[in-house]
Order: sequence, then C-alpha cells, then structure tokens
Amino acid sequence: MPRLRPAEFESEDETPAGPESSNKQKERMTPDPHWSLQKMIDPSKYLTLFGRLPHKLSSTNYISWMFSVEATLDTIDLAEYVNGSIRTHKPSHINYPSWRAANALVRSILVTNMAEEVAVQMSHLRSAHEIWSEARRLFSGQTMTDFTLTITSLICS
Repeated sequence: MPRLRPAEFESEDETPAGPESSNKQKERMTPDPHWSLQKMIDPSKYLTLFGRLPHKLSSTNYISWMFSVEATLDTIDLAEYVNGSIRTHKPSHINYPSWRAANALVRSILVTNMAEEVAVQMSHLRSAHEIWSEARRLFSGQTMTDFTLTITSLICS
C-alpha cells in the first residue's frame, strides 16, 4: 500500500521545485545581515540622541536609565549592538567598516548619557555590548526602589 504524503502547495513567493529551488530556499533561510551592516551608518541623523535622555547613568538610577536607553536604541533599530545579537567583527571582516561605525554611534549614545564618573569607568571598553554588560554588572544590583519609582511615574504621567 503506498504511503500518503502531505500535499505541497506553492505560495506566491515560492518558486516551483527544481534544481535552482533548493538554492532559493537556502537564500531565504539565511538571515539578512542587520541593516547597519549593509551600508555605512550616517551619525548625523542621530545627533539628537546624544545627551537627550532624561537621566544620565549614575550609581542610583540604572533601571530607569536602562529602560530609556533600550527604548531609544529600539527606536533606531540598534539595540542588537548592546544585547549581543550582533557579534563584534574583526578588522579583516568584510562588514567591519559598517560595524565599526554603528558600534561607535551606539557607544557614543551610551557614554554621553552617563555621568562623568561612570563614563570614566567605561573608557577602556571598545564595543557597545561590553559597555552595556559592564553597566549592568556594576549597577544592576540596585534595590527595586528605582524600578518602583519608574513604574509609578509612568503610571501617574
């Protein structure tokens, strides 16, 4: 008795089965590189983000600062540089110039939105992800007071 196989339907964006269809399937399965790696970033478009967040990171406001920075970086689709989704590229990598420019922009946004004494502690770090991780390591042990105040101010606003 022959085995039944599920029916295969073509969607509008699929091509018929054939020798080149497996190559197209591989292309679709390969994620596109982040937009910031496809072309050089223009920092002048983001100048308003430098020093414009409501708080500069200090030893007492990590949670509210983190929320503000995450929201800002999500808005411009660069949060992947701090959360580690975009790996650090070596100078020999084809995308290194684009990565370096975007990483520098995110680093600048982070550091200019830190109190001077905090920024000095980050001066030896070269990637936005390292700065983000170090800030979390140094300041995330705060009590829930800052978090509660942030949520309360958001609800009461």
